[in-house]
Amino acid sequence: MDASKDKDEKKPEDKKLKFDDLDRDIILRLQDDARRSYREIAADLQISVGTVHNRVKRLIKSNILMGFQPILNSKTLGYEHCFLIFITIRSGHLLDVLDPIKNNPNVRSIYSLTGDQAAAIICHFKKLDDAREFIRQISQNKYVKKTVSNLVLNVIKEQSNVNLSGLEE
Repeated sequence: MDASKDKDEKKPEDKKLKFDDLDRDIILRLQDDARRSYREIAADLQISVGTVHNRVKRLIKSNILMGFQPILNSKTLGYEHCFLIFITIRSGHLLDVLDPIKNNPNVRSIYSLTGDQAAAIICHFKKLDDAREFIRQISQNKYVKKTVSNLVLNVIKEQSNVNLSGLEE
């Protein structure tokens, strides 16, 4: 094998997407309202619809845009109880604990952490009994040392948008 060829080949992680002001402007408009048509975005930015289409397609392909989903109001849908659950897990068994949990429809987010707890889970439940049973099931896993469950009283800020102001080209 020719060593000079290896130097010239870029690994996928070495390829950095060129992200410019136009990409940022398109994403900002989609973050504001993902239902906006390409035609509306194009008119707003004074560019062609084809440019918007091609940019969005490239952003999806590069995994910057990962989808378009409605933002649902959990409380209005009856999910009155939001929990933040911290889990202390025996070393080397993170996935043994988290894999069975990740497909639970009440689980919104799972984070691997540094510090005393190995993971944090955000869940929404309609009934406290369902939350209690979910926490009990986690606690019974042989690799779980401890759980600390916190009922969220009020949501001060909840946002899925990413701040784009600090991104460089």
